[in-house]
Amino acid sequence: MNLYSLLDVCVFVSICTDVYEEFFNPSMAAQTLLHAAASKRREMLQKTMGFIIQVLTTPNLDPRHKSGAMHMVGSLADILLQVTVTLSN
Repeated sequence: MNLYSLLDVCVFVSICTDVYEEFFNPSMAAQTLLHAAASKRREMLQKTMGFIIQVLTTPNLDPRHKSGAMHMVGSLADILLQVTVTLSN
């Protein structure tokens, strides 16, 4: 491994793990907005999931749209995986 490729790897890792980069990334801002809206308003979560299912089940759709829908699912994952436990006495 030469020095040039080692520097490329170091730059790649530093860019991928840069915390401050997330503040300027529009994609991260959209994920934060989606997560906040879905966690605050339950009807928003249901409508969003309906939209995601419609996109994912549409045949012959651009793969970028399906990738975006999967990113939406990823940003909502912690809300979707919440388990409510009811105690019965």
